[in-house]
Parts: sequence; structure tokens; C-alpha cells
Amino acid sequence: MAKLGDEQAIILHGSVDYFFDLIRRRYNVEFEYCSAEYLINKFAGLVDGYILCRYREESINIATALCSPLRAVAVTEEHEQFLKDCGMKMLLDVRGKTDEWLRSTSYFKHFNKQIAVNCDFYRPQLRDYAVMTGAYVYSNCEIKTLEQHKEVLSFLDDNALVFGRFVINEWACVKSLSQINASFFVTYAAHNLSTLSGFRLERLKQKTVHPAVEQKNKCHTVCLMLTDGDNIQYLLHNFATVGGRWFGASRHTNESTNFPFAWGLPPALIDIAAPTAEYFYENMQAKDEFVMHISGCAYTFPSQWPNKDALQRMTTMLSELMERMDMRIAVLIDDYACDENTAKDTYSLYTEKDSIDALFYMNYAGYARYRGKILWSNNKPVISARWALWEGYSWYDDTTDCDGSIEAVADKINSASRDPSSPEAYSFIPVFAWQGMKDGKVEKGGNTYDYAYELIKLLDDDVDVVLPSEFVRRIKENCAGLKE
Repeated sequence: MAKLGDEQAIILHGSVDYFFDLIRRRYNVEFEYCSAEYLINKFAGLVDGYILCRYREESINIATALCSPLRAVAVTEEHEQFLKDCGMKMLLDVRGKTDEWLRSTSYFKHFNKQIAVNCDFYRPQLRDYAVMTGAYVYSNCEIKTLEQHKEVLSFLDDNALVFGRFVINEWACVKSLSQINASFFVTYAAHNLSTLSGFRLERLKQKTVHPAVEQKNKCHTVCLMLTDGDNIQYLLHNFATVGGRWFGASRHTNESTNFPFAWGLPPALIDIAAPTAEYFYENMQAKDEFVMHISGCAYTFPSQWPNKDALQRMTTMLSELMERMDMRIAVLIDDYACDENTAKDTYSLYTEKDSIDALFYMNYAGYARYRGKILWSNNKPVISARWALWEGYSWYDDTTDCDGSIEAVADKINSASRDPSSPEAYSFIPVFAWQGMKDGKVEKGGNTYDYAYELIKLLDDDVDVVLPSEFVRRIKENCAGLKE
């Protein structure tokens, strides 16, 4: 429907109902509630037939991949009779077929070379987007090494995007894709991307208020930022839940109780799910600032890209997307790469862009492994995380002397430098998105915004918590003597 029809379908799941009012107002869209059976009967004429597959078997991914070239719908054995009753004919039976079979057919050469989709055999999500984009669909079941993953996707062009679940594990998936000049979106549980990507939006404007803040002669400056903003599926699910853990948290939505805080979003959200991006910008607070997550147009390790021309093209696209999203700061996750050579050879491709004022750096294995180190690239700072608000953080960073608890991070900040001319007087602190406050304790699944607030309550009076733009302004103004 998203590819061939004038009408679209939305599955009621996650936070999609929060976007309904905005879609009605912004795009003059009317909604009609209906069943799946109704949709199939109404729109059967858009397809030529069906492809038969089995649930929880590799054939379901093969059928999904072939829906676009064959102009078909995929159906499992349990529901085949209904399609027959609708007058549909079977175009292909792929039950028992494997990925090896698919790659040997003439269909394979017709798949989109800019997009691939990784789908679990048991999940319905993301299949709509795969069909709409004509993407190759694969599973991670048989992929055990980085080299295998690279070989499976070797047909992709440079700057390709892969959607789905991490293959092997997060590090192996992102590293293997980076080494073929590609990037990754965590979307394995994302609904409605085919429909949401059909809404067009030229640009957005942040509502951040930038008051004139006089920096004390002696103070320590802190910037707090929520992690994992590149995770599109949680942006579409409960990230915005009113009274929830993150953007919809009660303390955040109350102007009298919120505080300066950085939220990450992928700038590509303006094209992938424009109503979602617009909802966040409509409902942001004056003390919020959105920054780019993470590393590029999607998640990647920039230092691992072998083709610097491809990286240059990617950072140019990124710069354009950031401009449309009114973002000035790019946040990177990379693999042990906060060094002068990488800043010169790789990060300079970001900092040369007029739309990017600074880079924030988090290391993959331990966000704060570089302890607040600041590099300079094209007279712009590359600022590494000093500590992380993440209870149990020392398990991920065996060189740290801060376990990531609220009390430990507060003690570190309160005893840190107050000399504005020193890099040691500035702390970029990632706030781990998957922990928070629950019944007065830090627990998995707790309120993360309140988690950050509990840290702020323990900070001394000569500690300033500021937005990213102010944080960067102070570093540029006071640490200029440390530039290359």
C-alpha cells in the first residue's frame, strides 16, 4: 500500500497514537479503524498474488524479500485459505527454501543496493519497510563472524543502510558494517516505517532557549546527555509515553521541575518518520537541546571506514540532515579512536562542515574511557565523555576509578577542577538510557530523567549544568590556547 496506493495502513502499537493528532493537523489525514481482513479484501487488486512461506522458518524472510520484485504478499500456511477465498493466486512456494537458494536466483540482482533488512523469523515488524524499499531480507542465524557478515552484504553500495537487530553482537555488527562503508539502524521491533516514511517535512526548529549565562570565575561545567537516541524502535514505542521514563517523564514535561538536558535523535528521522520527529520538537522544553545520534546518518564506527571518499559523502549527507533538524552538535561512538591521527584524518570530515560546531565522543567499550580528553579539529573541539552515569559502568571499563553510581559521579564532579581555562573543568556525562529511579532505587527500567535529577541534587553550588551549545561555547572561549 505504501508503495503503490494512495491510502496507507498504520498498526496501532507503541506511541503511534501520540502522533495521530499531529498527523491530522499537519497532513490533513483522516483515519479509519479496520481489520487486517478488511485491508486485504479492499486492496487485493494492488498485487498479483501471494508467496507461500512458513512462520519461524527462513522462508518467511525469503518471501518478504520477494514481495517487491513479484508484486506479491507473503502468507504463511495458516492463512493461505483466506487469500484463496479473496481470489488471490499463488505466485511462488518458498517453503523450505534457504538464503543460498535466494542468492542463486535471478531475483537477487534486483534488490536495493542501498538498503538491507535483518529480520527475526518470528517478528512481523520491519517487513513493511523491506517490501516498500525492495530490500534484501536476511537473518543472523547462520552468521558467526565479522567476515561472514561482510560477505553476506558485499553486494551493497557504499553508504548503504542496514535496518534490524544487531548481528552476532553490537560491536561485531557495527564494526563489520563500518568496514564496508555502511551504517546501522536498530529497528527490529519498529512498526509502521513504510507509512511514516511517506510523510514529507522540509525542516524543523528547536525551541531551546539560550539565555545569557555568565560563567563564574571558578566553576565546573557539566553537560548531561541521554544515550541511545539512535534507537528508532524505542523512539517509536515508549520514549514519548506520558508519565514515562524518558521524554514523557512527569518531571521533564513540567516547566518548573525540568533542567538543562541533551537528547539524541538520528537526523534521518526527519525522512524515516517525520511525524515522530515533529512530535518531539513540538513537545520539547526550553531547557532541552537535541543533538545528533550517533556517528553518522546511522550508527557506525567512522574510524573503520576504508573508503574516505565514501565517508566524505556520508558526512555531507549528515550535515544536510542536521541542518534540517536544526542540530549543531554531532555525537560519535567509535572503537578506541579518540586520538590526534583520527581527529585529523577522519573527524575532520565532520568538523569541516559549517553546520557542525563540535563533536562529542563516546568510546564503544566504556563510554568514558578517554576521561574528558579534548582534541581539536578545524578549530572545533572533539570532547570525550569524562564519566558515565551508569551503575555498574566499571564492568565495561576496567580502567576507571568511577563505578558510574549517582554518588560516585557526583563525588568526581564535586572534586574536579574549577579552572575554566582547563579541559579538566568540563564534564560531558552520558546518562545510560536503560537505568533509572524506581521506588527510590536505581533499577533497570526505572525513570532515567529522574536518575539525572538525583545526580544534579548532589552537585555543589559551583557546578553549572548547561545545555550542549553552552558547554561547547565555554570550551571554545576558555580553552582556545589548547588548539592545534
